[in-house]
Formats: sequence, structure tokens, C-alpha cells
Amino acid sequence: MPDATAHPVRLRREARGLSQVALAAAAQLTRQSIGALEAGRAVPAVDVALRIAAALGCTVEELFAMGSTETTLQAERSAQGAAFQAGSHMEAARLVALGAADAGIGTRDVAIAFGRGFIPLAVERDDLVIPVVSVEDPRVQLLDTLTGASTRRELEPLGYDVRSSGDPVAEVHAA
Repeated sequence: MPDATAHPVRLRREARGLSQVALAAAAQLTRQSIGALEAGRAVPAVDVALRIAAALGCTVEELFAMGSTETTLQAERSAQGAAFQAGSHMEAARLVALGAADAGIGTRDVAIAFGRGFIPLAVERDDLVIPVVSVEDPRVQLLDTLTGASTRRELEPLGYDVRSSGDPVAEVHAA
């Protein structure tokens, strides 16, 4: 008997007798991507959702529409009041989109995927530390990608401030 709480991608995949590896190959993805999607840890980009739907012989709406869980969530909300605790950013966005929650904590990309507004709670800065002696290493030169126009075009719509991406912050020499 299929798990009624399983992600629609998993249900369709299993109904077609496909493994995660087979679906990943058909959709030109990795098995890890399929696993993350089915577990609710990832939200596919539009092109990825279209490839998965094509590989499963269905529409994107059949895989990612929220209508199938709406009745269940409303019934749970009636029984529990507003005592929902989402297990992932995607689940929080789904609850908000269905009206089962007034707000939720999530990432900007998940809010965008569900057509929800987004208010950042904090601004976070991430620094990458590279020893000065390694700056010329060819593997480190790949970090030039961080300052490239294509990377910036992908990250800016997700709300990332890329103005100083790749800029050196400090040069510290080992003692």
C-alpha cells in the first residue's frame, strides 16, 4: 500500500517501477537530487520540474500542485488548532500557501517557488578563507566563478547580495 504522505514524485516513480537512479538518468539529474526532492529538502527549478514530469509522463501540476494535501491539512488544523511544526522550509511554505499557517521560516527560493512573500530575518555573511600561499593554486582559481556574471544572475533573483562576492576581505599571513 502506497504511503499517502509520500511526495507525488516518489509515488509516480514507484508506480512506474523506476528507481531513483533511473528517474535521475531520465531527467538528467543525480540520484541525490531526486532523493532530496522526494524528502522535501529541495524545490526544483522550473526546468528541472519539467524534465521530471516528462520522465514520469505527467504534468508538473500533477507532481507539484498543492491541492491533493489541502483537505488533509485543513482537517489536521481543525483538530490541532494552529499547532503545526513544519519539518522543512518547503513544508513551511506549503502550509502557508494552503492557509494552514499564517507564517513560516524558510529560504527565499522556497518562498519564490510557492509564490509567497519573503521577509529576511537576518543578513548573513559567509567568508571563505584561503591561505595566501594557495591563492595561485589552479583549484582555487575556480573560485573566479563566484564573481562571474552568470553566477550573479542566478543568485540575485534568489535574494543574495552578490555585490562583493569574490572580493578579498583581508590578507592574513601565518605567524
